[in-house]
This record gives sequence, C-alpha cells and structure tokens, in this order.
Amino acid sequence: MPSDRPLLSIIIVNYRTWDHLSTCLCALLSRSDESSDFEVIVVDNHSDDDQLEEFALRFPTVRFLSNEANFGFAHGSNLGARHAQGETLLFLNPDVVVEPRQLDDLLAEKRKHSKLSILTASQVDSKGQPQKVCDVFPGALSNLPLGKRLLRTIRPRKPSEALGASSAVECDWVSGSVLMISRADFERLGGWDDHYWMYSEDIDLCFRAWQQGLRVGCTPQVTLLHHRGGASH
Repeated sequence: MPSDRPLLSIIIVNYRTWDHLSTCLCALLSRSDESSDFEVIVVDNHSDDDQLEEFALRFPTVRFLSNEANFGFAHGSNLGARHAQGETLLFLNPDVVVEPRQLDDLLAEKRKHSKLSILTASQVDSKGQPQKVCDVFPGALSNLPLGKRLLRTIRPRKPSEALGASSAVECDWVSGSVLMISRADFERLGGWDDHYWMYSEDIDLCFRAWQQGLRVGCTPQVTLLHHRGGASH
C-alpha cells in the first residue's frame, strides 16, 4: 500500500535570518506545477522579533514551528525532524538557495549512490567560488600536510579537495548546511546531538554514522548557492 507521506521533508532552522530565509523559501516554492512531493518545515529558534507570524501568513504552505528558546542548530533540527512526515530528510541552512529542480537532482543522486547514507551537494558563494563542504575528521594526524596525504592513502574517504571528480565521493564528514539522510538512518543514529549548540554537530553526526557502518559523501553533480555566514542559530 503506497504511503501518503511526502517524499522529502526539508528542515530549516532560523534565527533572525529573515532576508535569507525569504530568498530560500521563494526558491524552494518556485515550482510552477505546485507539486507536493516535499514539505518545508521552518523551526524558528525564538527570534522574538515579531516576524514569525508575518512569514507564516506569507508562506502558508510552509509549516512554522516556534522553539521556546534558542537552544541551537542541533536542537532545532531535531524538533523539526520530529514533526516531519517524509521518508527522506534534508537539513538546510536558510542562507542556501535551492531550486526544485536541484532538489530532484539531489534526490536522484541519493538514489543512485544508495550506499551513501548521508549526502551533501557542492556549494559556491555569491561570487561563484567553491565552498568547503566536506573534509577528514579533525585530529593530530589530519592537521599535518603529510598526515593528510597518509590518511588519503590508507582509507577511501576523500576530503573536499577531491570534489573535482565527476561522481559522488566518500568523505569523513559533510557540512550540516545541506545534509540529506533517510529518516530510518537518522533515527538509527539518534538524531543530532543537541549538546552541540552550533558547529561540530555535523562532524559528530557523520562520525557516529561511520561508527555504525554508514557511509558519508558529497556529489559534485549538484551545486548550490550558499551565502556563507548569513545563518545563525
């Protein structure tokens, strides 16, 4: 029996980044056929600036959740995931611009590379410059140039420099600014660790994924615009 749940749930955590969020939502909702194959959930981390109600009226197809305080990105993302209906989750920063066609492409890449439990896309800034979206796990060895070369030799996971490849590549961790994962794998990992308020929670999630035998990767087949630094949680 087919499920009536949306194919994809897009979860965005916002804290006073309304201009970027407006651009983000307008891009996501620009599909002319008004397809309902994804839902958008915005968790507002208690911006407390009287704009949440205005946005809820402006974007009636988006589900807005108001967090009772600003507990950080991980907490807000977990809150959004608990309300999501999709079998695939996409955690997205409000300062990232994604067109519906790019959503389709990213989903297609996720299906094509089914061994990758966590997937991100390549990103460029407003000047078209590539942005760092993945790397090796931090540590004493990986912080040294010779150590990085050694790590690349003894394990297949590739850092961001490898994204000149024509297909998806494995890497240790990917940025939480654009992170796609199945609901089943997300629940298997226990979600984001909300002990992290902001930063490093993406490294932690990917580290736990590798510990459980799940693979992490990035596809260069989808490139998204990221106004880096425009989001705060």
